[in-house]
Amino acid sequence: MATSEAATYALKRLRTPNAGGLESRGRALDLTDARIKTSLELARDRFRRIAKRTTKSGKLTAAQKQVLADADDALRALAQEGDQAKITDRQISGLEAIIVPDGTRPSLFVQDDDVDPSVEDAGTWQLPIAGMRLAIGDVARSVGRINIGQGTMDYQGTGWVVANGLILTNRHVLEALVGGPDPDKHGNWDLPKHVTIDFAAEFQRKRRREFKITGVAFASPDKINKILKTSNLDVALLKVETNNGHEDLPPPVRLSRTLDAVAASREVYVIGYPAKPIDETGEVLKKVFRDEYFVKRFAPGFVGQDPDTVQDQGHHRVFTHDASTLGGNSGSCVVEFRVQGQSVVGLHFGGFRRQENYAHSIARIEDVLAAHGATLQDD
Repeated sequence: MATSEAATYALKRLRTPNAGGLESRGRALDLTDARIKTSLELARDRFRRIAKRTTKSGKLTAAQKQVLADADDALRALAQEGDQAKITDRQISGLEAIIVPDGTRPSLFVQDDDVDPSVEDAGTWQLPIAGMRLAIGDVARSVGRINIGQGTMDYQGTGWVVANGLILTNRHVLEALVGGPDPDKHGNWDLPKHVTIDFAAEFQRKRRREFKITGVAFASPDKINKILKTSNLDVALLKVETNNGHEDLPPPVRLSRTLDAVAASREVYVIGYPAKPIDETGEVLKKVFRDEYFVKRFAPGFVGQDPDTVQDQGHHRVFTHDASTLGGNSGSCVVEFRVQGQSVVGLHFGGFRRQENYAHSIARIEDVLAAHGATLQDD
């Protein structure tokens, strides 16, 4: 990434909701000495908690100390020089590691279908989370982790209930489940025997809410084959049992056909299951956050480009967002975070490192969803 591009990206990631709450459409950028000091202290405290939990010592690792130093250098350079600052890749990695615990772009644990707004990591998002806490919980209980039930990496992505007996995820998640980009010669997808979706899988919680995935209702015609192209429709609908012998499948989420919810700068949040990342930034994050992957998380952020602006070969069904997501978030739901906090407006399907995250607009794939029994609503 060129120097100016790195600085522009960093400044964009550091913006937060205005103090007046989400009804104010602007975004605040605070790079005062006080903000820098607070961000570093909050990150240091989070790193200590992780170190205490994983090593019992509570002492920061060399990697964590380096992250703090790199983030400090980057923040001060951005404060002095703005988008002309010379920001290195390592400093960008440091910034990515601190904006989660300092509340700029938090990734908060969902526990017992709830997000606690009082935790320090919520940062400037505490007030809107508190105001929409019940709605967030309603969405969270219908979002699950798709498990393959075999091998060393038995988790393949995220899915959520869109109709009775039906979950929505990405086609590339389906391709990972079957081990390739194609159905069999008869056009059928041969799922492994033990594919399930678990609507719990939460941090420091042992409960499980697993339901067996029984088949494929729809797979988009675009072969993904591990390549992100905005022109592809990365959508799959999977059949799932409606009762697992102990409880009923969670209810469908509320699906929105309102395009205004994915206009540029709109507030959104993502619920899904981040996996351990594999790029160089990811290596830093793994060393810093250690045991906090593969569990359900809530991550707020902003829409970047709307579906009529993103280049997707004229389909107008993709928008971008900057919530904190990782590979396992594939298939996560993107939810409006301005009005009620409960209407799903997007299906997250990937992102390019240090650029943007991409999601399909639910309103623009209504034909696919409606054809399989899902109902969209006007908000």
